[in-house]
Amino acid sequence: MRMLATIALWCLWVQSATATVYIDPSCLHTGDGTTGEPCAVTPGTAGPRNTWVGMPWQSGETYAQRANSTYAGMVDVTQGGASTTERITLTTYGVGSRASIRGAGQQFGVYLRGAISHVTLSNLDVSGVDSGSGNRFLVRLGNGPGEEATDIHLIDVVLHSPVDPGGTYEADAIWGYCADCTFDRLRIFDIPSDGIWLANVGHFTMRDSHCERVATSGRATGDCVQLGGTATSLTVQRNILDHGSTEAKNTFIDLTTGGTGGVVEDNTFIMSTAGDQSTTSKALSLSVDRLTIRRNRVIGGDWNLAYSGSGELYDNEFHGARSRGWQVVGTGQSVHAYRNVFVGGGAGVGVNASGGAGEVRLTDNVIAGYAVAIVRSGTVRILDQANRVWGNGQHAIGLTLDQSTRYAAD
Repeated sequence: MRMLATIALWCLWVQSATATVYIDPSCLHTGDGTTGEPCAVTPGTAGPRNTWVGMPWQSGETYAQRANSTYAGMVDVTQGGASTTERITLTTYGVGSRASIRGAGQQFGVYLRGAISHVTLSNLDVSGVDSGSGNRFLVRLGNGPGEEATDIHLIDVVLHSPVDPGGTYEADAIWGYCADCTFDRLRIFDIPSDGIWLANVGHFTMRDSHCERVATSGRATGDCVQLGGTATSLTVQRNILDHGSTEAKNTFIDLTTGGTGGVVEDNTFIMSTAGDQSTTSKALSLSVDRLTIRRNRVIGGDWNLAYSGSGELYDNEFHGARSRGWQVVGTGQSVHAYRNVFVGGGAGVGVNASGGAGEVRLTDNVIAGYAVAIVRSGTVRILDQANRVWGNGQHAIGLTLDQSTRYAAD
């Protein structure tokens, strides 16, 4: 009997730990959250809650807002899950469009507060934070250095239209400190400042997402993605990041230190190709070491790509940059670039790297239509192997292209 009682208690605990709490902002009374419909007849009885305020967060539970509904406030998540398998999940229930969190009168739409862990946001629409003063972010992660959020997943979330009247404050889609973030199938658009700004990113993963119309405030501030602080690894796959609406800032810029390993593949990075584009703009800028960069289309910017690490670069297309197709910067790194196509601009490949035992190896690339095919201003060795260099004003500055196949147009 004692064993049966223990099993019964355990079953009740499992049931409670995996419960769903329902929220329907259209209900007159706030119910106990145990059912999605109908609305509670009186406060505290069976039916969905009508507010996210005062939510009794519990590890392992799902918190679901009704489809087609709009919550005009901030969702303040003060407790995370206990483990990767006991997550807290915020999502939509019912048939219809994503539940909307509008953030009216707030600095944040969703705030994952402090050193929070194991939280998933899924199938939500977050917009419209419009506090009277101060920076405002649709999703804020963590509190700062030492209080980073960890193991945070955003999946099928639409983030758009934070309000920044007059372009006075930072107004980002996602901002914060996150030691392990995974973003899948995000849609980010109409953002006055940055699409994503994160520091101390640890493991950063972004897949199958679309970002466009950022830096709309006119203050020449805002990247599609900016990563800073310390990093561990980087995974960026199958995204379309379009910064073509303005020439200022960058499409994807990695300013982190300490990161080793990862992949950037099958993405499209677009920066303005206007003649007056910023002399600091980059379609893609990376610093994590030992990256594999492959099968990307990189368009526009003053530089298409800046890379300060060692790694492999192959089967990419670079075109439309004003100054450099690819700029190698740093000290002593080794990079092998092969089967890439570089077209148009000031210089196809610029190497401003010195010291150490590093080398830049160029194999079977097409470098065409530049004022200069390859420019070296540092001392790192360049190995030039069977590249097709044609239609450029000059072959090279700072080295001799001994082993390339060149066409008469050069």
